[in-house]
Amino acid sequence: MRAPTPPDPERLRRVNALLEEALALPPHEREAWLQRLHVSEAPLASSLAAMLARAAVETDTFMRLPVGWGTLGEPAEDDDQPGDVIGPYRLLRELGSGGMGHVWLARRIDGTPQRQVALKLPCTSWGAGLARRMRLESEILASLEHPRIARLYEAGTTPEGRPWMAMEHVAGLSIDEYCRSRQLGVTERVRLFLQVTDALAHAHARLIVHRDLKPNNILVTFDGEVRLLDFGVAKLLDEEPTASGAPRTNLTHQIGRAVTPDYASPEQVAGKPVSVATDVYSLGVVLYELLTGQRPYRVGRASAAALEEAILAADVRLASHCCGHDRALARALRGDLDTILAKALRKKPADRYGTVESLAADLQRHLDGQPVLAIAPSRRYRSLKFLKRNRWVLASASAVTLSIVAGLGGALWQASQAREEAARAEQVKEFIASVLRQAQPRAGVGGVVTASELLTSAAERIERELADNPRMAAELGVIVGHGFSELGEPNKGEAPLRAAVERAERSYGRLHPVTIHGKALLAESINDTDMAQAERLLNELVPDAIAGLPATAEDAAFALRSLSYVLAKRNQEEPSYAALRQAIELCERHLGPWHSETIHTIGLLSNTYGRFERRAEQLEAATLSVERARAVFAKQRPHAILAIAERNYGVALRTSGQPADAEPVLRRVLMEQRALEGGSSYRVLVAMLQLARALFDMGRAHDALQLMRDSVALEALINPTDTEDRRTFANELVNMLTLTRRTAEALALDSHTQTITLADATESESRVLRRQVQRAMLRAQRGDSDADTLPPDTFQRLTAHPPIKAEAGMVSTFHARMQRRPEDAIREAERVIEQTPATALRPMQHGWLQAQIGSAWLDLGDIRQAALALERSRELYTQAQVEPGVRMSDVLVAQARLALLTRKPAQAESLVLPLVSAWEDVNPGSVWHGEALLWLARAEAAQGRTAAAQTHRRAALAMLAPARLPALRQLAASGS
Repeated sequence: MRAPTPPDPERLRRVNALLEEALALPPHEREAWLQRLHVSEAPLASSLAAMLARAAVETDTFMRLPVGWGTLGEPAEDDDQPGDVIGPYRLLRELGSGGMGHVWLARRIDGTPQRQVALKLPCTSWGAGLARRMRLESEILASLEHPRIARLYEAGTTPEGRPWMAMEHVAGLSIDEYCRSRQLGVTERVRLFLQVTDALAHAHARLIVHRDLKPNNILVTFDGEVRLLDFGVAKLLDEEPTASGAPRTNLTHQIGRAVTPDYASPEQVAGKPVSVATDVYSLGVVLYELLTGQRPYRVGRASAAALEEAILAADVRLASHCCGHDRALARALRGDLDTILAKALRKKPADRYGTVESLAADLQRHLDGQPVLAIAPSRRYRSLKFLKRNRWVLASASAVTLSIVAGLGGALWQASQAREEAARAEQVKEFIASVLRQAQPRAGVGGVVTASELLTSAAERIERELADNPRMAAELGVIVGHGFSELGEPNKGEAPLRAAVERAERSYGRLHPVTIHGKALLAESINDTDMAQAERLLNELVPDAIAGLPATAEDAAFALRSLSYVLAKRNQEEPSYAALRQAIELCERHLGPWHSETIHTIGLLSNTYGRFERRAEQLEAATLSVERARAVFAKQRPHAILAIAERNYGVALRTSGQPADAEPVLRRVLMEQRALEGGSSYRVLVAMLQLARALFDMGRAHDALQLMRDSVALEALINPTDTEDRRTFANELVNMLTLTRRTAEALALDSHTQTITLADATESESRVLRRQVQRAMLRAQRGDSDADTLPPDTFQRLTAHPPIKAEAGMVSTFHARMQRRPEDAIREAERVIEQTPATALRPMQHGWLQAQIGSAWLDLGDIRQAALALERSRELYTQAQVEPGVRMSDVLVAQARLALLTRKPAQAESLVLPLVSAWEDVNPGSVWHGEALLWLARAEAAQGRTAAAQTHRRAALAMLAPARLPALRQLAASGS
């Protein structure tokens, strides 16, 4: 790349001045103005003409870009191309460009985490001048650690002096485009905006003012998460003298004010000092635009001068007056939102909200129906707010009753005469309302009554008071069972549903909707405790439900889903799929592709594919389900069907080797499930489990273990009996303990887990075999000499399960290496890699096997072969989105050994130091902690840091002293 000619600052300033003069003219007068330019300015005429032509079609964008050298028609020779290498990154494709530079999608190429980044590169003309500014920007970003602020990963400078910054790549839309594309309502837009205020408050707390807030700097991911971008202008506007009295840098003079005029505050336009109130004003402009589709100022001339004049002097119209013929929008904005926006957009900083938190608090008060503080509240205003806020509380009993009754819809009353059914419906509602009125709070918990307790109370009263009214008792019993199902506690509905189904069959017959719905719910309530009866009931029910189509479409789908679940638990894979596919076809035909039942059933098909480890089909079905759910329910977050669909999608991403992509999806699911159901429901429990799995696969073992322990404790709390779930949660914790080499704890919990007996449950062969292989790995970690010896029949059965056969080979590989048989370890690992189908060997497992091969080659003294295997291991771990930590312990230790052998002790230390910290978090004082610590000591000693090395060596040897594994005993002996 040819070095560019440095820009002439005086020339740039002159172009800016002329451009402002031209933009102040009506477009039709600009050509004549160009012709009248003084002869001394004629060389600039062609550049000015090109810029004015561009301004005619994209004035707003044009005003956002400072004039740079390339803009003057003298190219800076920025010939960056995909594939070019900048620092440790390879450019993939350009994401965008502006007056000062470009942003590229890039990926690391040096073996460290291979995440994609947004690489910020200045135009080469500005490289030297921007180096200091970008360094200051990186310092700002390094101080900001907030989930809603795009992260800085690192920054540097090329050998030619060109600065670069590697930022978090945010895949999403600008906040205004996001709101438009999803047609969000006013409330949803305000809630989204509160994420922006949350991020900005974090920056303000660290004395950082953004100073260039605009929709393009506020992105929203496709999961609805805000990311605040571009803190560069915060320093570009930092034109006050430094503490040492140093003058402003020349770059600011070259490019003029680097702000976006449309969102600038009056003090920015006037060149006065900025403060937190500056950002409050810009936030007000952004929110005004989000809610009305317009900016606060309308100017007749497309020029920066006219806009600045309006910002300084013109009054801001009330937002509700900018809605055209949209009366509903005007009503939504009138009052609180008008008042909040007016306060945020006041000319004097002192008259605005004092902090972003104050603005956010008023917006939250508006959402909550509380009086906002932006006006002096009158008694009438407060009274109206109280009534509006509490109408839902006062009507909650009716709302609950009506929602339950509406949920059953025509399924309960369709077959009888309308007048009789209306009267019965009124009786049903009155009965439930009386339950709500008379229910006694639980003692000692502040008068809280849960929905589950209300349903239990209703079930008891049905038997006491309605025994002589079987029809009403049947309907109410089904309502109670339906309520327990909706709460995720179907087992509690078994007793009232058994009574209700018997009454309904006597009173209405087999084919009545009440009977069919009751049977479907009853089958769900017993499918974990009495599978045989559940299967018999479902086989009778499905033909009856299908016979009643289309009125019984939802119940037919429900029954088929339950039947599929039972068949899957009995390891009848294809029949299980067939039941779900029939349910999906039925739903799409009778309910439509966008109905919640259709979406939910597709998600369950994804789950079933996952149960039998058909990963590609699992991800395909989950993606279809979540796309439909987001299209239908995104505006209604938190929404139960959307949360389940996103959970299924997150699980499918994780199991297909994308845990880092799954983690934010599953974290949001957990948050929304808690918002929907509180902290102790079954769905919250499942969300915790799946998030823990994703965190663990990413290598964040400490966080995953803590969440998994919480999940096991919560399962025991909310589930009074032994079920398959109890064993599933316990086995998952055993797996995590095994992989973090907490061997004794894993063995103890595994022994306890095997005492859990399940009634009428057939555990899948794959789970039985996987548990046997897991126990073999635990024995190998403990140092048992026969750890890799499995029963002959197990080896035969493994042939039908390639993924588990590969895991058995991994046990043999590890056992051979730890027993100091490196040739056997290499041979076994290579056999597993060669013989296991690509679809059955996950990248993480392949990376682990390559780490064992590399370690074994080191034991044999072959540095070249070791280096090749270890490099491949790191590539595979990166592909699997695994962060450095205990999940990568073997490759990190081996790479540190290799670095010491090749006389790179600093590199060895950088590899093993975070591993020491990770072991300290997950398995402190273990032999594995000691192994990492001993290699750290050797790296320190090789760099001459004798005191630190001796301290760490003594601690390491103490940890390694109880080791039974020959490889670790040899290591301890060599360190003595």
